[in-house]
Amino acid sequence: ENATINLMRVGGIAGRSARIDSNNGKHYLRNCSNNASILVASPSSENVGSAMYVAGIAGGAQSEISNCTNNENGKITISGNRFSTGGRFTDFTKNETDGTFYVGGICGYKTVHTIKTAANYASITFSGTETSANTESISQIRIGGIVAYITGNPTSVTSKGKITVSGTINSELALGGVIGMSLVAMPANITNDADIEISGTLNGGVALGGVIGYVTDNSDKVGAQVESLTNNGDIKIKGVRTCII
Repeated sequence: ENATINLMRVGGIAGRSARIDSNNGKHYLRNCSNNASILVASPSSENVGSAMYVAGIAGGAQSEISNCTNNENGKITISGNRFSTGGRFTDFTKNETDGTFYVGGICGYKTVHTIKTAANYASITFSGTETSANTESISQIRIGGIVAYITGNPTSVTSKGKITVSGTINSELALGGVIGMSLVAMPANITNDADIEISGTLNGGVALGGVIGYVTDNSDKVGAQVESLTNNGDIKIKGVRTCII
């Protein structure tokens, strides 16, 4: 049935994997593989909420993710004519903010612990016409072959699934073959073998990279550092209109 959802986490293995705040406990996702596809299709008369995290393994995670694979059959498709990030962007440092749509082959948003020894072989397709419900601030879309948004230190990860973005997007878009946005992270030993293709109308500004879309630090905290990154994937931008890159 048609519905408006304000917050959703979708993962082939887990919707959300939270950290255990205990000296004796450690939460992790290890040795997991996903072989099933994920489809988020929004009817033209409805919105898909102000915060959504979609990924082949975990929609959102604070725990460690290691030795996990999203296989070729685990393709992720976001489609529809009125999906909307809708809310307002508040703070990069928060785990969940209004106005976000994060899509990753392994994880949507990743904080605290790291991702290591992970691979994505599935395609990611993001399409549709977006209607922004809030005009006071910029909403965000983050897409990455491995992870859309991360504050940890990913190592030894590879993405091989093609990423395709099309339609009309009014939000700010950060898109990377492996990582959409890296905040206060130190990515290392990362390889992208996936092609990226963008077409349509992108009105909110774009940060696009073969490996990482957007790398930044956080005020006076640890700076952003990257090393040992390799990109083997082609980037195609076809017929994009009203776009700032």
